[in-house]
Amino acid sequence: MDRGSGSLPQTDAAVITHPGSASPYGASTHEDVTNYAVVVKAAQQVHLCLYSDSGKPDHVLPMHNSEDTWHLAVKGDIARFWYCYEVERDGEKQHLSDPFAKNLNRLAEWRKHKLWPAPVSGLVRTAFDWAGDQRPQIAVPDMVIYEAHVKGLTIDFPGLPEADRGRYGGSGHAAVIAHLKRLGVTTLELLPVHAKTEDPFLQAKGLHNYWGYNTLNYFAPESEYAATDAVTEFKTMVRELHSAGIEVILDVVYNHTGEGPQNASAVSYRGLADSVYYATDETGAYLDYTHCGNSLNTDEPLVRQLIHESLRYWADEMHIDGFRFDLAPTLFRKHGTVNFDHELHRMIVDDPVLGSLKLIVEPWDLGPDGYQRGKFPQPYLEWNDVFRDTSRQFWKGEKPAAELAVLMVHRGKPVINFVTCHDGFTLLDLVSYEQKRNVANGEDNRDGSNHNHSFNCGVEGETADVQIRARRKKLRKNLLTTLIFSQDIPMLLAGDEMGNTQFGNNNAYCQDNEISWIKWAQREEDMIEFVATCLRLRKELLKVTQPGVFEAPANPARAFGILFESYCLLLNSAPENVLFSLPVGHFRELFHTGRQVHGETLSEIYLLTAQSVVLLQRGEA
Repeated sequence: MDRGSGSLPQTDAAVITHPGSASPYGASTHEDVTNYAVVVKAAQQVHLCLYSDSGKPDHVLPMHNSEDTWHLAVKGDIARFWYCYEVERDGEKQHLSDPFAKNLNRLAEWRKHKLWPAPVSGLVRTAFDWAGDQRPQIAVPDMVIYEAHVKGLTIDFPGLPEADRGRYGGSGHAAVIAHLKRLGVTTLELLPVHAKTEDPFLQAKGLHNYWGYNTLNYFAPESEYAATDAVTEFKTMVRELHSAGIEVILDVVYNHTGEGPQNASAVSYRGLADSVYYATDETGAYLDYTHCGNSLNTDEPLVRQLIHESLRYWADEMHIDGFRFDLAPTLFRKHGTVNFDHELHRMIVDDPVLGSLKLIVEPWDLGPDGYQRGKFPQPYLEWNDVFRDTSRQFWKGEKPAAELAVLMVHRGKPVINFVTCHDGFTLLDLVSYEQKRNVANGEDNRDGSNHNHSFNCGVEGETADVQIRARRKKLRKNLLTTLIFSQDIPMLLAGDEMGNTQFGNNNAYCQDNEISWIKWAQREEDMIEFVATCLRLRKELLKVTQPGVFEAPANPARAFGILFESYCLLLNSAPENVLFSLPVGHFRELFHTGRQVHGETLSEIYLLTAQSVVLLQRGEA
């Protein structure tokens, strides 16, 4: 092992070191020189540790300090080396991962075996053939979002090669793309794919953080979802989806890191520059707006630079089409207060690349005044939890028709409508369980929301009762049509189109198993075709400049209609049949959620069966 400042051995191609540059951060290579730079506060010394395959460093090289930026340049071919930083303070040494690293292909291995003292990073030098890749650039009103987890989407997908299951290669496989195209999906939104940490409290229970909202690094793709090279395999996935006209949006977690609370072990940020990266109060205690133990401090220029460079890297190098910002208000807190005149906001929206991408926000966090729905400025598209709750409550009989009707024909600033998402019940579970079933999470069923507005149709959980199963299917169709024919952007939870269940678990963040994975073997083909049909028809209905709402005189509180020029959508949440007065003209049924369509021509009045939706098309008598 070399622990000096001179030349490396001849076996390393006469590689030499010199001070190098204090910027850019991370590891950057130009010709045969690789420059390393990292911000470290209050350190007596920082070393660059280079590893080959063993757990001991081949070389430990002192770095040079320029106003808390430590840097070193290494000349020669060092592509085979992995690296981390050794930080010395008061005689104690910490080994820490590089926040600006682009390649953490050994991360999954480190989490499992801890062969190295810290997650080690590699260089990205492999050229990639994008084959003329172009972003699909789907117009915002035409978007149909499909929220999915890379592993859960494909681990049990029929016919996939074993090497692609649960990996980026699976999400970009022709068979998976064919399913998305069959449905009419335009935009695949992936749960976090940034390299992640593990939660010690989950590991102690034999569980695994499946969702991935515990980021270690904002540049490197998670290596668990790759066979060999995460960067290349991720790019290949994006290229294949783009070639099919499907956008790729990433769920990104810039509000906190996976290092956890203040007393947890340092893996990267905390050991490098704790007071810079994390928001603290006047006593130095962490401000936790996320309930994940910490909040990133976007008041700091270094943190804003980290986020901005990460976004540009994924846009420029990985060809991503947009981002969904988890707990977004935390990003725009200035001295603790949500402020949209924030430097980070301007860096994002004024950026010539980022400002043209799809920017979606979860418009709430868990800090003071954290609920910011309706307040995010252009061009952000907000998740609409009001639509989620209102549509559920309407079909449960707890919300009046007028409230849902307003949301369905909304034509203001576009929002993302959804009925279900990764966080909560699946659609099938929403109509099958009134109580969550989260015991497998190891928290005595205390975790997860208790306010789901769910309904079990008379029996809790799975049942063989034919009538209850039929009612549940009808209600699923009702909720799907409510979502798909709303005028804003619909987001489907992967698996809802085929009757996927999590067995009543409404917080499956730690269930990397059959609870969370999509159960393709049990898919309902008729439901898949129903969703595909609705999404095809949606294209026709979206051509209407302003749909009109009308009441059902017999029960205006529980039933209403929407006229889309040549189409008429009728919704009845009442437990009894409801009589509608039809607009002028003759109509025929296109679909009915409760039964097969009837062929006769209709005019003047229509009796809609209980708790059903029908779509009528204007035609000749």
